Amino acid sequence: MIGRRGAGLPLGRDLSARFLPWLLAPMAALLALALIAIGTADRAIDRWAAALGDRATVWLPASEDQDHGPDARLGPLIGLLEAEPLVREIRPVPREDAEALVSPWLGPELAEVDLPLPTLVDLTLAPARPGEIEALSDRIAELIEGARLERPGDWVARLAAIGRTVQAAAAGLGALFGLAAALAVIFAVKTALAIHRETIDILHVMGAPDDYVARQFAMQGLRVGFWGGLAGSLVAAALVFAAGAVLPETSAPLLPRLDPGPVGWGGLILVTPALAVVAALVARITVIRRLRAMP
Repeated sequence: MIGRRGAGLPLGRDLSARFLPWLLAPMAALLALALIAIGTADRAIDRWAAALGDRATVWLPASEDQDHGPDARLGPLIGLLEAEPLVREIRPVPREDAEALVSPWLGPELAEVDLPLPTLVDLTLAPARPGEIEALSDRIAELIEGARLERPGDWVARLAAIGRTVQAAAAGLGALFGLAAALAVIFAVKTALAIHRETIDILHVMGAPDDYVARQFAMQGLRVGFWGGLAGSLVAAALVFAAGAVLPETSAPLLPRLDPGPVGWGGLILVTPALAVVAALVARITVIRRLRAMP
């Protein structure tokens, strides 16, 4: 019923019907990419929280007379931490690992310089009640002068806020792309109505109801929306796979990683049927309203 099997309106022959899929395709691609951005940000937020939500680090200030052997202050500190029910795991950071943390900023000459470095102890904490972290930090500071307990929770929360902002921006852009697609369908439908005005009048004289005409436009919109959405989704998928091939693999939880997750991949799959259904509904509603307004 799309102008090929005895339908009263040859809608498939219109220039608007031929060009509309190519107009909808980039909008569908941008909409799919916006959904992928939302999914990637969501996965990044979950990864940050899972990797760093229960972590903490004790910093002991560097001692000028400290050699490269074990820090004598570690014994009393570990004794204090082992007695704390809040602390689940304790891992003193070797000096080699501490040097690796600062070597990107100081260069390879670090190994030749007797540089005093702070002593670090990584902790894994149990869920804390309000005030427990602060109390533990005070006990550590009382035991060792200048020592402090740092948690990544504050800046992880800031990273999560940035991720939520990215999601909100992507959702807003996706809504704009969807609105632009709907407006393109409306414009194409109005153009087709003007082209086929005489045929529609003849159909009305023959007793065809408005619903009959609207149904043909809806089916045309369904087909055009499907092909435009499919083309755009394929382009978006190709871009994602190309970006995944270019970006380096990393296991660091804080580094960006192209991982759309169920939200991103599900959105990519649903763009095509959603655009087809929306195009059909928009076409039908537009035709019904225009036909009722005609004299």
